[in-house]
Amino acid sequence: MPSHEVTTNELLDFLKENVAMKEDLIHFATKDDLKTFATKDDLKDLREEVQEVKSEMHEMKADLQEVKSEMREMKTEIIDTIDGFIGNQQKFDVELASVRYRVSDHEERLTRVEKS
Repeated sequence: MPSHEVTTNELLDFLKENVAMKEDLIHFATKDDLKTFATKDDLKDLREEVQEVKSEMHEMKADLQEVKSEMREMKTEIIDTIDGFIGNQQKFDVELASVRYRVSDHEERLTRVEKS
């Protein structure tokens, strides 16, 4: 069974390979460099801006839902109007056929009267 114990030499070798020394970090970041990093106040401002954007997005989503609803209503009104026109057209077609039949009937009677 392999042993999971770490020897002191293995530990020292690991530290030598992975630990940064003062000399390694001297040019890593200076106090002047840290001045350009974001502060808690900057992050607070950013958080507030993100909240404002979220709020605006929710308002836009609500507006969009309202527009969708209005468009559905308009679509229904348009379809109802078109259906009304189609219904009227069908009624007119039936009435026109009836009038044509009567005219044809009257023409036949007139023709019979003229021949007699």
